[in-house]
Amino acid sequence: MNLSIEDHCRLWNLTPSGVQFESYTSILLPVRADGNRCILKVFKPSSDETKTAGLITWFGGQGSTKLLRSDQSAQLLEWIDGPHLSDLVRDGDDVLATELLAEVIGKLHMPRPDIPPDLVPMEKLMEPLLARRQCGDDIQSAAAGLAADLLETTQTRQPLHGDIHHDNILRHRERGWLAIDPKGLFGDRHYDLANALCNPCRYPEIVRVPKRALAHAEILADRLTLDLQRTLSFAFCYACLSAIWCEQDGDDPTHAQQMARIFSGIRQSR
Repeated sequence: MNLSIEDHCRLWNLTPSGVQFESYTSILLPVRADGNRCILKVFKPSSDETKTAGLITWFGGQGSTKLLRSDQSAQLLEWIDGPHLSDLVRDGDDVLATELLAEVIGKLHMPRPDIPPDLVPMEKLMEPLLARRQCGDDIQSAAAGLAADLLETTQTRQPLHGDIHHDNILRHRERGWLAIDPKGLFGDRHYDLANALCNPCRYPEIVRVPKRALAHAEILADRLTLDLQRTLSFAFCYACLSAIWCEQDGDDPTHAQQMARIFSGIRQSR
């Protein structure tokens, strides 16, 4: 049974301290627990984040928000009141934002013992794209074939955040920049760079520029000691996959489609 915001406030002895709001996956409420500010996150029925408590715990607060309490339908998380990385991009610090992205990703990817439960295999995530191999769309068909090759040639798999982008990284006043809202994947590290390279999508005039896309891929690959060509390949596949998700959800796929064309062109020119 899914419990409501009110149910969790009562069961966990939480005091509402702000206005309730929504994301794609959850209903959220600022609260206080034992006098400390926190955020209560109650998942919507369609949420793909319901099994991420193990991963957040595994991160141990390194590059990630801390999990304070959870059950099958909700999480209580530490409060982060700082700006998003997208705010830096808006204010003209696009390169700095990508350097900070690399710093956060590096912390999330640090080796740790054991593997958290309930991670989604990369093969499962890529299924909608792999199904487009004979679809007649040249770009999606090419991306499907490339995705199959990337999966086959992955040498090392590890837990991944799965949804790293500028609006999912906020600054904590004491602990610096931290990632929120992981999806919980298991696969190639290069994938965790892909979404970031297509963002922040709210500023298309900045992001939809081939020179910028390549320069920022170079920054991330260099800082994280990852392969540039593989980084670009995952970015291309991710953009095509994102376009498919948009179509399935009834959202506008234009940004994802344009980013796919940009990364396709970059790859072909190298």
